Amino acid sequence: MADQRDVGNALVQTIGLHLVGSSFIPTAGTHTTSSGDLFRIGYGWPVGNELAEAVALSPPVSWITVYPVAGSGGSTSRFFQHEVTVTRSPQTLFASVAGNKVTLAGTGGGGQVVGIALGQKGWTVRATPESTPVTLLEAFRAAIPGATRTGNVLTLPPGLVIARVGLDGTATTMLSQESQSFQVSVWAATPDLRERLSSQVKVAIARTNALLMPDGLWTGVPRLGAGSMSDASGTEDVWRRDLRWSIDYHTTETESFPAVVFVGGTITNLTSLEITDYEQTP
Repeated sequence: MADQRDVGNALVQTIGLHLVGSSFIPTAGTHTTSSGDLFRIGYGWPVGNELAEAVALSPPVSWITVYPVAGSGGSTSRFFQHEVTVTRSPQTLFASVAGNKVTLAGTGGGGQVVGIALGQKGWTVRATPESTPVTLLEAFRAAIPGATRTGNVLTLPPGLVIARVGLDGTATTMLSQESQSFQVSVWAATPDLRERLSSQVKVAIARTNALLMPDGLWTGVPRLGAGSMSDASGTEDVWRRDLRWSIDYHTTETESFPAVVFVGGTITNLTSLEITDYEQTP
């Protein structure tokens, strides 16, 4: 799920990338803009002594801080909860049937379940990264009476044969929509340096249509709000400008769902290529 810290971190990343370029790493400490200005950027409020010492260096190191504005958040939910993204594990195994023969091709991989049905009875094996078509079919051969195997082809007794590969998946549900204002403050040693960095910050956010959250969803378009400027901030020799943006984002929940290859009938699960001694009917 995403929260206001994720939005703030995304703002830090967006601003830093614009100022520095593709080599920007938020935790790297002091950075250099394309115009040669030194700066630090991060989520949170600066510590006064550290800020004053950085700005007093020669050359000075400006600070850019991103912080949520207290009391500015709120719910903007207008819709019922609903699933917004569904993802599935990558498929690396492929099954085909010709008469009573099952051919399994590909390579092993997690998040996949291979199923073979003969008549009203079925068997499943969960694949692992170490699995191969041969090892998987050998597990089926050992479990299915009368089955034989040649390479990656399994021959079954006469009857209706079905072979499938099921994929595990996840579903992300949007629980609520929220809005939060963020203050981006530029702290600099001179008014000119403050304005130069502030202008670049505004351009960085203005070029951004949305921010990508860890859950794979995008925020709304950042909306520029009222800012402020301080020529006497209370911190000696520090010139400050505050810029504010309101951003809509989502609170989500992601759940995992196992693969389903058959519905109904009698299914025997072969776990980790070891034949289990039980049957279950979903």
